[in-house]
Amino acid sequence: MKKLIAVMLFLALGVAHANSNLSIAITVGQWLLKNQTRSFYIQVEAQGVNDNEARHNGFVLAVDQAVGTLILSERESDKKQLIKNDVYNYSSGYVTDYKILSKSTRGNNSVLVMDVWVSHSAIANRILGRSSVAGQLNGPVASARVETLLTERASGDQVVSRVLADFPRRAFDITLGATVLRMDEYRQALIEIPFSLKWNYSYITSLHEVLQAASQNPQARNCWNHNQDCANQTYIRVIAQDPNRWAKWQNTLGFNDYQKLHLVNDAFIGSTPVMQLIMRDSERRVIKRDCYRWQDLNWSNSHPYAPGISFAEWRNNQTSINGDLVRDSRIVVSLGQNTQALAAVQHIELSVIKSSQCTA
Repeated sequence: MKKLIAVMLFLALGVAHANSNLSIAITVGQWLLKNQTRSFYIQVEAQGVNDNEARHNGFVLAVDQAVGTLILSERESDKKQLIKNDVYNYSSGYVTDYKILSKSTRGNNSVLVMDVWVSHSAIANRILGRSSVAGQLNGPVASARVETLLTERASGDQVVSRVLADFPRRAFDITLGATVLRMDEYRQALIEIPFSLKWNYSYITSLHEVLQAASQNPQARNCWNHNQDCANQTYIRVIAQDPNRWAKWQNTLGFNDYQKLHLVNDAFIGSTPVMQLIMRDSERRVIKRDCYRWQDLNWSNSHPYAPGISFAEWRNNQTSINGDLVRDSRIVVSLGQNTQALAAVQHIELSVIKSSQCTA
């Protein structure tokens, strides 16, 4: 089975989501200062089966024009047959204000012409703006802000979840060493299998790219130790080692809510990854299958002054993905005095799986 995930960023040059294909830009969008905030202004014509859908489609087009679209393309094939071909879209902006200029109908569709103002979600805070007059609230505008920001956050969750879905199956590179056969003091045959484990660099870079696009602070400096520049609610630090370069790189991403951190922790920690060993004969039949808990995959909380001891570490509102880490270890398998089973062993496979997938 082969799987390809491609992450592409399209600038907003007419790129729009599929559900906004009945919307067009009437004016060329431009960034302006509105109420002392840098906002993207555009006039759009949007269609829908009713006013609400037309308004939503117009918002989607305006956001896409303002900040562009991250497109995650996922293709999976089995025996040369395409079994999955999914595309996920993400735009990191939200509508801050709008004005309906005209309403009409076209066939069975509602048509709205609107002025729309958009801001990048990286500057959105939990207040989402204040009313200009005490005791008053512009309900439609407040609703548009919350609606489009929720859409942005949910689509961001979706693209992050798609990359996390490949953990741990495609997240690691494993190198097996030469096996050693010995006999213990009880005359039991033991096979020692040395291995080296590290993060897959393509997986780390794909995960970093979608997390960076979906973050509210894509360069949050090093907030691991709660320094004074940490103004977001949660942080995810990604460290990586490019296999083609000597130097490693790292980046800390800030988020204004807990959902992305929960998604990462549920995948990396909640799945309780384990090492799975499979021994096969010359016909690829399973002779022995076992799972082993390994301390470095237990994802324990890190000490604030000793990071980098596990492949991923979680502490309070922060998670560090230590993509530069390489760990060497070995698994010792006992076959007792079963020389027939020992003679049949031809292939040894080692992988990282979720504990729920472990079967004897």
